[in-house]
Amino acid sequence: MALIVPDLHLLFIMAPHTGCTAIGEVLRDRFGARWVPAEDILRPDGTVRIPRKHTRLPQLLAEGLVTKEQRSGLIVAAGVRNPFDEEVSHYKQRERDYRARRDDPDARRRLAGDRPPPDLKPIDFETWLRRRYVGRPWSRMLGRIPRRPADFTEGADAIIRFERLQSDVDALFARLGVMGGVPIPVVNPTGTREKRPYQEFYTPRAREIVETVFADRIQRYGYTFDPLPQGASPA
Repeated sequence: MALIVPDLHLLFIMAPHTGCTAIGEVLRDRFGARWVPAEDILRPDGTVRIPRKHTRLPQLLAEGLVTKEQRSGLIVAAGVRNPFDEEVSHYKQRERDYRARRDDPDARRRLAGDRPPPDLKPIDFETWLRRRYVGRPWSRMLGRIPRRPADFTEGADAIIRFERLQSDVDALFARLGVMGGVPIPVVNPTGTREKRPYQEFYTPRAREIVETVFADRIQRYGYTFDPLPQGASPA
């Protein structure tokens, strides 16, 4: 999704797992932000082709939802997060996605059409990463291409790092002429993480996968695999 704030000339790209929900609530409640697109754009079978929530700037431009002329007059902001930490949040999100598909017919129809939700079998983090970004041994033989992570910061003018969210938001608002700071509440935390340090999920192979897949992002934003907090134990 994206949010446009006409009075501030701001387009906020909602990058998942970067605190975007909390920022979005503030933009809508205090500054009159509106969704772009206003609703999910669906395929003929009823599944989501372009989501209202997590869209990227190139998608918005390609679909004409934001014109080049509009974009030239906007500050485009997007969030980013340490990929090592972010991938653990994605891993835990699968449990909530599964429950939504299993328990909510409308959510299942939007996400998967008429397909019934598959059983959610236990899977360790390394195997999940391997299947997501490397593929099973026979995948390439069958012409299946492993997933590539979307870059929600592509084309952005301002970056909000999850690790210093409040200070980066304050800097953005100051750039937009809103002084005095705008507190961002904690919204929609990944509670199933149980506050475990992300490092505890990693094996050497899992770390290697993320380093390879996210090499550009890691280098661009200077992210590292941080040492384990004191008292924590490795996977």
